Amino acid sequence: ERMVIDAAALPEDALVMLTLRPPSRQNTDQPHHYLAQKLLQTAEADAGIGSWVLQMASGRLDWSREVHRIFGTDPATFRATERAYFECVHPDDRARVRAELDAKMALLQPFDIEYRIIRPDGDIRDLLERNHIHCLPDGTIDHLWGTVIDMTQHKQLQRQLQLAQLAVEHSSEAVAIADGGMRWLYVNPALCRIAGRDEAAMLAAPPSFLLPAADTALRG
Repeated sequence: ERMVIDAAALPEDALVMLTLRPPSRQNTDQPHHYLAQKLLQTAEADAGIGSWVLQMASGRLDWSREVHRIFGTDPATFRATERAYFECVHPDDRARVRAELDAKMALLQPFDIEYRIIRPDGDIRDLLERNHIHCLPDGTIDHLWGTVIDMTQHKQLQRQLQLAQLAVEHSSEAVAIADGGMRWLYVNPALCRIAGRDEAAMLAAPPSFLLPAADTALRG
């Protein structure tokens, strides 16, 4: 019996997967087989990362339990569809996310999107979504698959660091950071004013005033 060979490139793994099927059978099993393996590996290797698959024709969305946890939804009662997904996205982010999805899907390359969601309890979370595209032999997109990561704590820490940096930048007290080799890593404007040097000159010179033999270097 003649068989049809289907080939799918897996660029991230530097592999090509070949499957055999009778000409009479549609090529439907291969993507699901690969997705099952890929998503299982992702879920096992990356705790706290949810995995999903979106069927383009039907709009059906398959979420792992971790995605439900991130979105605050109940797998037993929440019917995941593309429409339901967008209802979870923060209203201020929906139009942007839709536009980014349409633009980046046209490129047929993996892509990332950052956005916020509102959980059923009103909690707002910052997410990073990674998307991969699977096309049929005729070039049409069959489905998207990928992962979603809760970045809320990372974003909060980032904002705290930005506020701390702002406070140091505007402090009237001199603040500096040097490495173990006594090389400047950072100097704030107050220290530059005290030393009478600009930032570039300070970073290029060793912090010699910290050394016992040269503790008067900045006193002029």
